[in-house]
Amino acid sequence: MAGTAFLRATGIPARIGFIPPIDSPKALFLTHYVRFCEQDSMWKSFLRLVRVAYPDLSDNLSTVPLSYSDETDARVNRWWATEVRDKPNRVLGLHLGCGKGMEYRLWPIERFVSLAKAIKARVNNLVVVLTGTANEKPLIHKFIDLYEGPVVDASGEGSIETTALILKRCDLFVSIDTGVMHLAAAMGTPTVGLFGPNTPKHWAPIGPRAGYVYATTLSCSPCINNYTNSIPSACANIEKSRCMLDIDAEAVLRTAKDVIIGSWLV
Repeated sequence: MAGTAFLRATGIPARIGFIPPIDSPKALFLTHYVRFCEQDSMWKSFLRLVRVAYPDLSDNLSTVPLSYSDETDARVNRWWATEVRDKPNRVLGLHLGCGKGMEYRLWPIERFVSLAKAIKARVNNLVVVLTGTANEKPLIHKFIDLYEGPVVDASGEGSIETTALILKRCDLFVSIDTGVMHLAAAMGTPTVGLFGPNTPKHWAPIGPRAGYVYATTLSCSPCINNYTNSIPSACANIEKSRCMLDIDAEAVLRTAKDVIIGSWLV
């Protein structure tokens, strides 16, 4: 409400936004509004919102890759040539972490290692590229300790623009439910998102080659509802992160075969 009132105070002539399904005074501060529908994915919800201004938008509208400068592209090319050496046949990108305070969303590192080993057994000269932040370094170090094969730590390499270009160069990207997952999918990289506490119904990655794994049947999943700002601080299940433990490497591999370009995982 406060944010919408601020928009009104700025005097912006066209103010478009969501309002709740029930009547809300928020509508008084907007020139155009769309009633939020909790059954819709976030992608569909924002398409409905944008169509207020651009009604001719296609129903088949897809994601738009992040734009980047020639300078950043050249810098990432130099980094790639130095770090991802020996001209690998395939590059597997992994994002292991999710930031502080929501560790119950994590997929065990051992499962990521099992997945990488299963892909390595099918691909000669596989290189694994790990994205992340400084806070996720312990997860990255654990993966490197457990996995026997070429690994590149790409955490902390710079801006979102740089990360997007690294993701674009991967043949497959697997991530828990994060913003990086959505960035990879938008860049057109074959992407598999791993879901448990959150629902892919609302937050599945969107892109030309995107998929997800949601394997649990627990009644407490999903426990996150961003639509109502309901985000638990910890897992309530007696076995922590049980919903993520229901995902095995084979399920991820099956989904990966559906999104990759070609048949190199057969």
